[in-house]
Amino acid sequence: CDCGNETVKEEWNLISGHTRSCGCLEKYSVKGKKFGMLTVISRAADRKGMRYWNCLCDCGNKAVICQDDLFWGSATNCGCVRHGKQLLDLTGQRFGRLTVLREVPPVLSSKGVPERTWLCRCDCGREIVVRQKNLKNKVTRSCGCLRREKAKKRPN
Repeated sequence: CDCGNETVKEEWNLISGHTRSCGCLEKYSVKGKKFGMLTVISRAADRKGMRYWNCLCDCGNKAVICQDDLFWGSATNCGCVRHGKQLLDLTGQRFGRLTVLREVPPVLSSKGVPERTWLCRCDCGREIVVRQKNLKNKVTRSCGCLRREKAKKRPN
């Protein structure tokens, strides 16, 4: 094995690619690693003796991908490229009082999943970083100035 150990394996498993190590790769975790457009989030259930991983694609979709497909480069996205779906670019778009300036590095959700985020400029001049899902779902529409204005207008 590449790690230096010697082991006996069946010829068919070596030829077919089902066995790629002495067993040392069994301990190897790819959680958090990036393969093309796919970021590995967590381990999925094994299928037919093969290891699978839950992945998040740069396009925002989730996919369950076989570890071998990740290692061999045969899976580099969720299928969005094949189906002609482009990575969503929000630059220049308006959401309420926010204008999207550019994408910034993703932030991790409470579950450890990377989420796309965008630097936005509010009509009041402040700049804030907003999660893409909050822009698209109309959760965040300003830097907070809208909420403050509404609070001032409320009778005590």
